Amino acid sequence: MNGKLKPLIVIVLGLAIAYQLYVYFKPESVKQEVPAISLALVDGKNVSLPELAKEKHLVAFIVRSDCDFCKKQMESFRKNIDRFRNTEILFISFEEMPVIRKMNRRFFSVDIPYMNFAQARQEELAPFLEKELVFPYMLWYDKKGRQKAQYKGLFPVDRIIEVIELTN
Repeated sequence: MNGKLKPLIVIVLGLAIAYQLYVYFKPESVKQEVPAISLALVDGKNVSLPELAKEKHLVAFIVRSDCDFCKKQMESFRKNIDRFRNTEILFISFEEMPVIRKMNRRFFSVDIPYMNFAQARQEELAPFLEKELVFPYMLWYDKKGRQKAQYKGLFPVDRIIEVIELTN
């Protein structure tokens, strides 16, 4: 029995390694690009998501003002904001602009040029999200506009920092 089990384990490990290599090296055309979504920033400017992501990482979180997990996510970025100088951080909400401005002032009392709060229409963003919208919801794109991650719930800021620092 033991002699038959070893080749099976080797085959399973080989398949797992082959799959990981495929995922890592698969053609870039398979990866989703930054969606052309219209945004209204808290400073009154209207921009598209790709405009904010020009030649730098873009980490966008869809948040709600009454979501405790969203507040934790924003707080973790606030504590590490200096580590994101070459990254565009964006918090997107479907709420009314006064609510979004209040959320912005609550977590970031000073203007940070690479961090924005924005309003978007849910129906415009929905095609790029999974069916079930859980807050916070993260969309992360690299410098070339390719999707790095899409995640529902709290995402460890340390992992984002590690990847960004490795690719800068």
